Amino acid sequence: MRGRFSGARAAKPLSFLPRSTGDGRRVPVEISTGLIQLPDGTLALQGFSGDITERQRAEMALRASEEKFAPMLNMHRSNYS
Repeated sequence: MRGRFSGARAAKPLSFLPRSTGDGRRVPVEISTGLIQLPDGTLALQGFSGDITERQRAEMALRASEEKFAPMLNMHRSNYS
């Protein structure tokens, strides 16, 4: 499909916003847009959005793990300095 949009550019995250789902839950959503050129030369705006709940959970877990193990790593490094 990439060939159909000869002038396609990578979409960049525009914003991270909470949105309501169909069942009323609020979830964080990443919204990205990009300008594309169709084969006939027409410019069009392309947009994507996606739930980033799991990514945010993984980032929080990584930060917690880094905080937990940083003192041990720093102590270990100081033994070899």
